[in-house]
Amino acid sequence: MGELKNKGREGVKENQDKFQEIQEGAEQSLEERNRNIEIVHSLEGVDDDDKASIEDSKEQGKEIADQIAESQMEAPKNEVNSRMENTVNEMKDLEGQEKDDVSKANAMDGNYGGVGAGLESKFEDSANEFNDIATSGEEIQEQSNAQIDNIIQNMKEDW
Repeated sequence: MGELKNKGREGVKENQDKFQEIQEGAEQSLEERNRNIEIVHSLEGVDDDDKASIEDSKEQGKEIADQIAESQMEAPKNEVNSRMENTVNEMKDLEGQEKDDVSKANAMDGNYGGVGAGLESKFEDSANEFNDIATSGEEIQEQSNAQIDNIIQNMKEDW
């Protein structure tokens, strides 16, 4: 079972790293967007054509920001969410299997009762480890999603 726990921990860590990459890229894109907004807002049109061009630039900038938010933030976040959910569900399934084994070990009696008690303890510890991995994955996912969603929301704000 140690191999499965290591696989689960590695999966959670890989997904955490991916969330971090998405967040860092999203923050960089948001900074670029903010610089561009400042530039466009610093422009002053002297006639109607200039003013219309500036407004068109604002609209195009908004469309680009929305596209970037979708392609570079939302879609990758959803992909990592799916992988994290699979890892968490696998760990929960393994936790359930270990808990089933606790019940089986607990049912041992007679001369074998001591063996059952030892097994019961090991299965309980193992189930707790699987639960810890799953909980860690859920917490990372929740925190990462909140951070990335906040950046996406900022990215999609009007120019």
